[in-house]
Amino acid sequence: MHISRRTALIGITAAVPLVTTTLAAPADAATPSGSAGSPGSTGTSGSADAGVLAVQRWLNKTFGHVHGWVQVDEDGLTGSGTVLGIVQGTQSLLGISPVVATFGPTTRQKLEQHGDVGAETGDDAETWRRLVQAGLICKGASTVSLTGEFDAATVAAAEALRSDLGAAPGGLPLSAHLFGALLTVDPVRLASGGSRSVRT
Repeated sequence: MHISRRTALIGITAAVPLVTTTLAAPADAATPSGSAGSPGSTGTSGSADAGVLAVQRWLNKTFGHVHGWVQVDEDGLTGSGTVLGIVQGTQSLLGISPVVATFGPTTRQKLEQHGDVGAETGDDAETWRRLVQAGLICKGASTVSLTGEFDAATVAAAEALRSDLGAAPGGLPLSAHLFGALLTVDPVRLASGGSRSVRT
């Protein structure tokens, strides 16, 4: 397979914002507010987080056989590799093959067609709920576990996410748009001195 210089530069340019966001964001910037998460639990400060490690292991065990899967480092640190693992898991459930470590227009379109995430009733319903929980854990919701059930801690973390994003209360399931916020390393908390009016 031949990759042109232009294609390689486009790929590198697309990856730079992910790396920049991860490196530039303070440790608690991506932590949902309230009791559902604790500042510094995102793992960006360099210390391993047991919840993130559980997410990484679950992703590799559940989706490691999928065509195109890029192995997630099992180091307990939230970063673009872990979040892109959640993206790849989402792609697998959406029927995208091979999966790719990017959240692009095809994934976004299929996710919109899929609809609310966490409302599924089929064989993969529990896996969808675990993906929601994995995303919340990677956003800093330290009280959430990968149970596959929307328990009180998961609902509280989802409400905190909605609040942090300026969305209306509504608990779970999450719209495709709100779930999409879990598929990035972008912080979701309002920055100190930030304006809520920018969100509307």
